[in-house]
Amino acid sequence: MKTNNSNKPQLIPERTEGVSQMEITKQLLTEKEAARMISMSVSFLRLSRMTGKLPNRTTGPNWHKLGKSVRYSIADLNAFLEKNRRVMS
Repeated sequence: MKTNNSNKPQLIPERTEGVSQMEITKQLLTEKEAARMISMSVSFLRLSRMTGKLPNRTTGPNWHKLGKSVRYSIADLNAFLEKNRRVMS
C-alpha cells in the first residue's frame, strides 16, 4: 500500500506483464452475459444477490460491485458451474 499526504492508505493497482486493460475487462461480464453463460435468467442472478444463501435454493455465483455496476468474473462463473455439477452414477 502507498500513503499520500493525508495518511490514508491507497491501493496500488497490480501491474500485469503483457496483459492489456481490455483483456482484464473482458474477464468481467455483465448480468446479461453472465446469465447467458450459465444458462440462467438475469432475475435469478439478481434474486441470488439480494437473498444470499437460503435453504433449498441454489446460491448464485460470486459477483463484483463496481460503482453502480455489477459484474461477474468468468472464473467465478466457471466455479459456480462446477460446484453445481451433478453426475449420475
